[in-house]
Amino acid sequence: MNPTRRTARPLTLAGLLLVASVDQAHAVALWESFAGPPTMVPTSVVLDTLRHRLLAVGSNENAAQLMALTLGSSSWTPIPSWPWPSGPAVYDGARDRLLVVHWNGSGSEAWELPLTTLLWDQIPTAGDADAPADSGLSGLLIDPTGDQLIAIDNDVISTLNLSGSPAWARPSISGQPHASIKTTPAKTAGTVETTTNARRND
Repeated sequence: MNPTRRTARPLTLAGLLLVASVDQAHAVALWESFAGPPTMVPTSVVLDTLRHRLLAVGSNENAAQLMALTLGSSSWTPIPSWPWPSGPAVYDGARDRLLVVHWNGSGSEAWELPLTTLLWDQIPTAGDADAPADSGLSGLLIDPTGDQLIAIDNDVISTLNLSGSPAWARPSISGQPHASIKTTPAKTAGTVETTTNARRND
């Protein structure tokens, strides 16, 4: 059978990015649109499962911002937090905090924002030689089973254990990926572009 190409089509909705996975044999479900965070370019949008809200991390032309949208509402609320480390973010539900990997110009730093205090703090880490090597991360996620942060930098994967003494490592991985993911940073407020190409052999 000929390979079937699947494509994840991004839908940009005034600052929020929704992605629908489609192939040649199935129709795409309709999305409900709503306004994204105003005057802000989001670098990450994460789900705060404890408070049933979306958190948008990003910036405008003047300063970095953190904004929240309670699910079911239509109004974004700014959340004061300082100091601000720029970079992609994920939600660590086990510890109720945001994690950010920040590129300082010469290396990657791990930062945390406990959502109970809203005070940013840098996480001391070992193994920094195995941390992501530049600012262009193509993926950042939490592995709840392994209790670790996974950072994807093109074809290089770095992990940071979240329990005990945090240390960066690069696991040995064999084989070739079946998908390529590229994220293009937004150029203006309310615009995010993401492209995913994958091939399935079945």
